[in-house]
Amino acid sequence: MSNMNYWIEPEKITESFVWYCYSKITEEQIEDCVMEYREHMKEHLRKELQKKNPLPDESVADEEMKIKRDEEIEMEVIKNDNVVINQMVKQLKMGKNDWKKMISNDVNGMIDYDEKR
Repeated sequence: MSNMNYWIEPEKITESFVWYCYSKITEEQIEDCVMEYREHMKEHLRKELQKKNPLPDESVADEEMKIKRDEEIEMEVIKNDNVVINQMVKQLKMGKNDWKKMISNDVNGMIDYDEKR
């Protein structure tokens, strides 16, 4: 029995479930999710950039230094936000049945693999 299940990969099952759930929501809901995700990613990136670019001690950092660092971080957030969202939209298959095609391609690949064995 264990030989029959060697091709089951938990990651693929999880991906299949995610795509299945994705297929159940409307385009409006997808757009809302993308926008919400965008805001979460911007905030996460902002916090990461602040950690990686800390201000000097309060005694050394004046208001101008703080403003300049915050402006640089904000420019980086904007630049990367556009890159992340544009890449995500290009890579996502937005059709309602695309997840089925992706899964069937994976299954066909497994069948081909089985036949070669």
